[in-house]
Amino acid sequence: MLTITPIYAGLAAILVSAGDGGEKSLAKAIRLQGNTSEYLPLGLLLLTMLELTGGASWLVHLFGVMLVGGRILFLIGFGPKKQILLLRQTGILMTYGMIAFSGAYLLITSLI
Repeated sequence: MLTITPIYAGLAAILVSAGDGGEKSLAKAIRLQGNTSEYLPLGLLLLTMLELTGGASWLVHLFGVMLVGGRILFLIGFGPKKQILLLRQTGILMTYGMIAFSGAYLLITSLI
């Protein structure tokens, strides 16, 4: 039974459905939403597999925080008017790190 992944799936769904928030630069808001929705499905799938295969709950939480936290930092860093490059880059690294490390973990534990 999944008990951890639904928390992060719910948070991720909220991020994707944030919309443009009344911004004048609709194209930028749409791109932000699109960028988030490109990475969340794979991240959530990996998180689900990790939990279903018996991964430690602390590890599932760690990867969940990396995924959702990374997307939030990217969103803030992208900024409605001015970008905060450090936050944007940190968000990207957290998201890619979650995908890479959880994928590697699943591969290694499946082969052992």
